[in-house]
Parts: sequence; structure tokens; C-alpha cells
Amino acid sequence: FILLAPIAITVATRYKMPAIYIGFPLITSLSVTQGFLPPHPAPLLLVQQFHADMGKTLFLGIIISIPAILLGGMLFGKTVKNILRVPNSAFVAKELAPEEMPSKTISFLSVLLPVILIAINGDPIISMLISVVFAIYFLGIRRQVGISEITSQLTDSIKEVAMLFLIFGGAGSLKQILVEGGVSAEIAQMMSHSSLHPFILGWLMAAFIRVSVGSSTVAGITTAGFFVPVVQATGVDPNLMVLSIGSGSMMFAHVNDTGFWLFKEYFQLSIKEIIRSYSIMETIISISGLLGVLCLNYFMY
Repeated sequence: FILLAPIAITVATRYKMPAIYIGFPLITSLSVTQGFLPPHPAPLLLVQQFHADMGKTLFLGIIISIPAILLGGMLFGKTVKNILRVPNSAFVAKELAPEEMPSKTISFLSVLLPVILIAINGDPIISMLISVVFAIYFLGIRRQVGISEITSQLTDSIKEVAMLFLIFGGAGSLKQILVEGGVSAEIAQMMSHSSLHPFILGWLMAAFIRVSVGSSTVAGITTAGFFVPVVQATGVDPNLMVLSIGSGSMMFAHVNDTGFWLFKEYFQLSIKEIIRSYSIMETIISISGLLGVLCLNYFMY
């Protein structure tokens, strides 16, 4: 999100289009990835917990991702067209003359380097630091930009995102208070004796924990801990169980979720607008993911 949202915001600003409308399919795709597709950390942990097949889970996850993105990002995305907020100007790239532009290779590598480093099991903080140093040299020093100008740009970047870090930290702290207080474990315990189908029960448990705690990762991992013996006892497909719990963990993001504030601050939305757009989109993804799992289960077995 942090790497790609500024690109969507810049495109929307250049062509005078609603930024949230341009960015919405992007946000939907990233949300689907977070909930359904290993090797993202949350579904990857679920795959390991259930001893599922990563390749098969990824393949089935892609299948249910397509309708989720079409419904949440494109169909529902049309309803946000009238939200005409001016996005955060800090994420709008300045226009440069052709001779001032870096090469396409350097441009793409600057954006993708942290993703590549993290994907090969690099530490996220070190990967981002290496990427910043790479950008300072190839987008600054090598293009004859003075040290004072580079320092000024770095200062402006930190100044613009400092408040975001405080907001994310506050939301994360509230989430952790609920986790340490045993809210997620209590919900899981209450639902563990239900007679519902394991896929529906797993989805419901993850959804309740997600709404209560705010973190999709906590919701998925907590639910998985209770469902390992269920999968072993019932013989349900562990790959589909990963996807059902992952779908439930995406249910209705709100103020406990750091992603909620990230989306709000980038696109400068009100609380009402963020709930009316981002929160409902996450709910659509969650429900459509469960329906996709049930359909796959019907046709596969």
C-alpha cells in the first residue's frame, strides 16, 4: 500500500480524477492478497498451522480472489466515485522535464526493491533502509542532485508521515490491549462447540475476532489454533480451511485496524467516508471469499 498508493494518487491528481476511485481497485487487490494468498505472512502462517499445500492454497486463493476483486474493487468501487476529497499532497509526485526523469529501470527498481528484498526473507526494516539508500544514490546523487536538496526532501518525507506513525501506533496499541486482555481467546472458546460446518464456523470465529480486535493477522492465527484438531477430526480440505479463515479475518475493518487509518490519511477521508468505502469493501471481500470456498468445496468434493 505504502509503495503503490502514491502512484494511484499521482495519476488521479494529474488527470483530475477522484483519487479514491482510481485507488480503490488497488486497495481491494492488496486486501485480497493479505487475506487469501500465501506467501503473505497471515495466510502463510495458516498454511503452516494446517500443514496445507502452499501451491494448491495459492491456486485456489487466486480463483476466489477474482470475484472478490471484481465485486469489491470494481462493482462496489463505482459507488465511491462521488467522494471528491483532495488526497494528501505529500504523496503527489512533482512533474519533471523529460531530461530530469530517471530511467525506467531505475524507476521500477526503486519501487520494487523493498518488495524483492522482503520476498527473499529480508528483514523488513533493513530492506526499507537499503531501498532508501538505493534511492538516495540513483534518484539523487547520480542525477547530480545536491546533498542539501536530498536532505530537504528526506526531511519533508519524514515530516509528512510522522503523524501517521503516531496514529498507527495508537491503533496498534489498542489492538494489543484487547489481545492481551484475552478478547480473541474468549470469543474462540465460546464458539468452539458450535455444530456449524467447519468452514462456516472458522469464518465466523475469525470475523468476530477481527471486528473485536482489529488485526486480521491476530484473527487468523487465533482461529487457526482452535481449528487444527477440527481439521484433523473432520477431514475437511486444509487448503480451503486456510482460505475460509483468511476470508473471515478480513471482515469489516474499523478504528482498531491500522490499515483503516492508513487509507484515511492517504486519501484524506472522513471517518464516515472511510467506513462507507474501505470498511464495506473489506466486508464484501470477506463474504465473497466464504462463498467462493463453499463453491469450491461443493465442486471439488
